[in-house]
Amino acid sequence: MNSSWIEINVKAVRNNINQIKQRMPDKFFAGIVKSNAYGHGLVPMAKYIENEVDYLAVGVEEEGIELRKSGVKAPILVLGPYFNEEHVIDYHLTPTVDTIEKLKKLNEAAEKKNAGQYPFHLKINIALNRFGLDEKDLNPFLETYQTLHSVKMEGVYSHFAANRHAEKITFQSDRLKQCVEIITKIYGIHPAYVHMANSAIAVKYPELGFNMIRIGNAMFGQAASRNGLRFEETFELKTPLLETREIKKGSTVGYGDTKPLNENMTVGLIPLGEAHGFNFARENQSSTSKKLAVNILRSVRSYVRPPAKIFWGEEPVDVVGKPSSQFSLIDVTGKAISEGDALTARVSIMNAQESIERKYIE
Repeated sequence: MNSSWIEINVKAVRNNINQIKQRMPDKFFAGIVKSNAYGHGLVPMAKYIENEVDYLAVGVEEEGIELRKSGVKAPILVLGPYFNEEHVIDYHLTPTVDTIEKLKKLNEAAEKKNAGQYPFHLKINIALNRFGLDEKDLNPFLETYQTLHSVKMEGVYSHFAANRHAEKITFQSDRLKQCVEIITKIYGIHPAYVHMANSAIAVKYPELGFNMIRIGNAMFGQAASRNGLRFEETFELKTPLLETREIKKGSTVGYGDTKPLNENMTVGLIPLGEAHGFNFARENQSSTSKKLAVNILRSVRSYVRPPAKIFWGEEPVDVVGKPSSQFSLIDVTGKAISEGDALTARVSIMNAQESIERKYIE
């Protein structure tokens, strides 16, 4: 094989889901597959997990439509409150509604299409201040809702803005509780689902999860909080060694600002470069003062997009020279590695371009 690929461990994904479900057996679960399922592949992952969760959730309606066209049958929540009313009804997607105007338009479309009481989830803005109905507008929204007959408030939810400070988390959770009490006790509306917690919050503070948990990072083994759970890594990026060559001391390697080699080196070529979405930590950069500003910028870039690291087994392998768009050079001096052998790149899968083939292992 002459291209890199990503191996997705489907069993590990399911095991991660089941660990959370066993920890919180009384909850409903929404599996988050937005953003190409965090790099794991939107359609394949949705199909693999749709029977493991109560709901799937996507970021935008286009993702939901793609899932429906691919044959996914599970309920799908569109988290972004921007949608075409007729499209969500045609493809049986559950929209997020956060304004009276959107509520009325959805009701009109449902009446036009004889869709019955079409379900939606109300998003309330608690502290994130990104989108969602402001708390002060809740009563007018509910009063309007009660005059409409072709929509049904199936769910109510919000997002935590803080996930590390217990007092802030509790404060935000209490604010959503107050909103839910208004909805249920004053207006007599009883949504089937109330959700606020993502993976990190649910694992660390399961009592604050209401009756539905949105799981994304934990499902893919990336949860910031684990609280005794042993989430498994769900992917490995593999890249084959295409060829090697011997480089003499004093030569330079790759594009640009490399300094001459201090010793002879065996250099290997791998089909992984910046066009695949990766930043690489590399050796033999120029150390001249002229490059100080460039190196500072690289440090900032590395913070924003952590560099990929290459391994042969458990042994780290240095990237040398400046990677090109599709290839990189690595130092394999003295290593028992042959052309065609596969190395592992430890990366954030979110950075991996969709052009890299995903292989699903069950």
